[in-house]
Amino acid sequence: MDVRSARAKRYLRRIPGAAIREFCEPIFNRGQVLTFVAAVIGLTLILRTAGPLERDAQAASWATGILAFTYATCGWALISIIRAPLLVISAERAKGRWHRNRFIYHEPLLAGVIRCRATGEVEHYPFVCADAEPDCFAYFSATLDPDVSNRASFAVGGLVVMGLMQIGAFHGTSGTRLHGRKAIFSIRMLADTISTTARVYCRGFVIGNPDEMDGQSGTFHLPAQDRST
Repeated sequence: MDVRSARAKRYLRRIPGAAIREFCEPIFNRGQVLTFVAAVIGLTLILRTAGPLERDAQAASWATGILAFTYATCGWALISIIRAPLLVISAERAKGRWHRNRFIYHEPLLAGVIRCRATGEVEHYPFVCADAEPDCFAYFSATLDPDVSNRASFAVGGLVVMGLMQIGAFHGTSGTRLHGRKAIFSIRMLADTISTTARVYCRGFVIGNPDEMDGQSGTFHLPAQDRST
């Protein structure tokens, strides 16, 4: 897939959700809901004791308020749609940076929290890396809490079932081709090891060929010597 097309589709998928969140944020919050409930209760109490003229005045006031709210809501919906692409791009830049076909997170992104039991055998735990692109090549790291890495071997794979995973052979840093957005965390702990919590982090992902040269070249110059001495 063309990298530009993949990146554009990534943004387009996120725009509707960003627009909806932007639209709902000032409307459906606790303060607004409390104010609305209080207004409805107050109106109910007034209408129970008010005369015909006061009821008509209250009805006219509410009709004006509802009409104003409708116009304001329509305007805010348009503003939310216009702002959504900017919000998506800003959120993407806050998380990481594109290097041609490779996206690298500024900080490893938590992809899965797995409670692991020691059985002496290789245990496989599927998880979903929701932020990565489908079928991309993703890079992962993992930590154990408590740290029992001296009695374990663990790594992330796609659909590949790792053999015996000799203790100490793998220590959690690996890259794999995702199946959709799914990957498998595999771990083998010695049978008498206490249970541990594995946290799997995605460090970045690649669209297309993971071996493509996507870095930058640099030069080094020796500092000029002071010939005045």
